[in-house]
Amino acid sequence: MRVWPVHEAGITSLLFYIVGGLVWLLVADLRRKESRLASNLLELAVGSGNGSTHSGGLSIPFVDSFDLTGVLEKTEKELILRTLTSTRSAGGSRAEDGAVTQRPGL
Repeated sequence: MRVWPVHEAGITSLLFYIVGGLVWLLVADLRRKESRLASNLLELAVGSGNGSTHSGGLSIPFVDSFDLTGVLEKTEKELILRTLTSTRSAGGSRAEDGAVTQRPGL
């Protein structure tokens, strides 16, 4: 009987155990930081008195139950719109048929 496959299986199991433990620690740390972020946003919203916070032109909505996914999606949409707007004003303009045309001389 060859011994190498047994050692290989043991080493693979050990690696999965170590990686699983690291992933578990990282997820626990992420949850702790997400909770701290939610409490900081709550503190900012209560401190401003208007129910929403504004930072650098990006709005972060405040609701009773914090939804990080919703905040990230809304922020991503705002950033995409800003990028498209600045790209259009810098190098191209939108034609009637929806195609992007270059300005002369650019």
